[in-house]
Amino acid sequence: MNTGRFVLTFVVVWIVYVILSFVLNGAILNWEGVEGMKMEMGTGSYILAIIGELILAFMFCFIFTKGYENKGIGEGFRFGFYIGLLMAAPLLFLHFAYYTYSAGLVWGFAIGNFIIYVILGIVAALLYKPQAAAA
Repeated sequence: MNTGRFVLTFVVVWIVYVILSFVLNGAILNWEGVEGMKMEMGTGSYILAIIGELILAFMFCFIFTKGYENKGIGEGFRFGFYIGLLMAAPLLFLHFAYYTYSAGLVWGFAIGNFIIYVILGIVAALLYKPQAAAA
């Protein structure tokens, strides 16, 4: 594993994830207006969210590097597509089962997150490069 490129990829994927999640959840879906979903400053919600996002970005990049084939953007798209299905599809059903959110909100969350994972896969493919072989 190319540790330097891994760290760069991890940090950039985390930043992109935070930005895209903010746009999706804050601006597009407006979770702030949903009862019980508003994070209050000082409640620890923000630090928990940051820890969760860091773990997600780290594991996303770690798994990507383990199957890395150096096939470019297509590889990143495919990886993001599969991770998007893994993450978004079960949550779609779980949100419908456990919560009383509107169907539009749940579908928007699932589709939006699927798209985010595809974008993250492309970002990872553009940034990560294996360690050069020793001469």
